Amino acid sequence: MVGIDVGLNTSIPQLLMQRVAMTLDEATLGTSLYFAMRTIGTLMGAILLVKWSALKFFRTTIVLAIIAFVGLMFSTSLWMLLLCIGIVGLACANIFSIIFSLALQHDMKHANAISALMIMGVSGGALVLPLQGLITDATSFTAGLSVILVSMLIISRISYEFE
Repeated sequence: MVGIDVGLNTSIPQLLMQRVAMTLDEATLGTSLYFAMRTIGTLMGAILLVKWSALKFFRTTIVLAIIAFVGLMFSTSLWMLLLCIGIVGLACANIFSIIFSLALQHDMKHANAISALMIMGVSGGALVLPLQGLITDATSFTAGLSVILVSMLIISRISYEFE
């Protein structure tokens, strides 16, 4: 999730500048939109998680994030890009905390070790951005975005490890 956040944080302005010819100052508002929607998504998640199981919510939101991200990768319309950015922000808001909670519930005897591994995973997210940059430099910006998509697909796969 950290890799997705960092990748989007750096990619959204460039995406908006390339696809809809925004200036850098205008394009940085896309990143603000993403993080504003994550904030709203956290509040909405707290409310929805009272009624839904964490696993159902996790699976639903990661699929929603993947669909919106694919739309983001290929859209050339400002409003569609902004809509997809907002949906990805909403959908990704609670995923890390749900994974953390499910992992701790899975094996409470090793809660400290699980907690340490989850936090180590945060630093592992830093690998996404250099890989994204390498692929972008070697091919195209859209191909570089596929690193974020692959990260989302891996997280989606993880959602089926909790049963």
